[in-house]
Amino acid sequence: MNDNSENEIIWTGDLNDDCTARWAGLMLRAEWMDGPHWWWAVSDMATGEQIISSNNDPQECTSGTSARERAEKAAREWYPRMTNWKPAVPELQHSSPPFLTHGLPTELTRVMAGYGFRPVADLSGIPDAVLLLKRQTWNTNRAIVVVCPGSPPTSLHDYMRQLRSSVAFRCRFLPVLWGIGIQVVLISPGLAQRGIDPSQHVARFDNQWAIVQSIFLVDPDAGTHQEARSWGQYVTGKFQDAISKILFLRHAKALFIQAVRATAHLPSMLRERAADVTGLEMHSFDASYLEFLDTQILLSPRGPEWTALLRARRAALQPFCDISLLRGRVHIGDTDFTVQIHPQTKAVVHWEQHDNAA
Repeated sequence: MNDNSENEIIWTGDLNDDCTARWAGLMLRAEWMDGPHWWWAVSDMATGEQIISSNNDPQECTSGTSARERAEKAAREWYPRMTNWKPAVPELQHSSPPFLTHGLPTELTRVMAGYGFRPVADLSGIPDAVLLLKRQTWNTNRAIVVVCPGSPPTSLHDYMRQLRSSVAFRCRFLPVLWGIGIQVVLISPGLAQRGIDPSQHVARFDNQWAIVQSIFLVDPDAGTHQEARSWGQYVTGKFQDAISKILFLRHAKALFIQAVRATAHLPSMLRERAADVTGLEMHSFDASYLEFLDTQILLSPRGPEWTALLRARRAALQPFCDISLLRGRVHIGDTDFTVQIHPQTKAVVHWEQHDNAA
């Protein structure tokens, strides 16, 4: 966001009908509607998302001047919330590996800003909260909360009920007309040992005021996470996908580094630079790929050395047909390494080295 908040807000267009102003990365708009009624709104220019408008304001505007003044006031109130907030992230003493939780609130804030989410500075009354984001438009009301209890709650059902209520009242909602949908990221060591089914803690029906639409259970000690979502969410699904991707990539990177560094037969420079991995993804193949390799081996288009390489690849991949493997790439100088890891056994099952030097 452009840091020009000290500049004067200058309106352009027809001040008696429809006018706009650009200020500090925000778009302000005031528009004459009908009779004495005026509408105003403030939007984020980076995302195009509307932040607030006269639809959320009980004070009616009856002139262009008052509409512009209300928009300017709203913009100046919102700007500090969008730029000066820094997350208070607790030290997770038992976080191993640290990739799963270190800097997670900061990354969530950055990524979800692209979807119109903004941080809420006041976390009082929300148990164990380290981050609260909200996205509110004229027809949607969504929140993301990250909580870090020191140990798994004795009754997760009661904990979630209290969390749902406190988030809803902190972010605000209107029953029936403008209910709030909440995404919960719960980080606590020992969660994996509790055998919790996350699907039991998302909404099964719409109570018309506040529901938990998705939950992400993160165990920093085990380096794992589980998730569940409520029924189909056309709008919210992309938000949930973004959260899921962040957690997956953090878990995948930790798993990749651990597996590569523990595999003694890999080149030393690869094991040393494992943290530079890129392009992490779950990759699967079926028996048709083995058939393709068989054809290439039979034809031997590049000579005996290439054929031997194909035979080795086929032998390595045969046991893993129809199993999703974690694949990542490490680029070192003129050399590219591709490594595939079994996510359950955490073992390297196949790796390739490609030298790109001319």
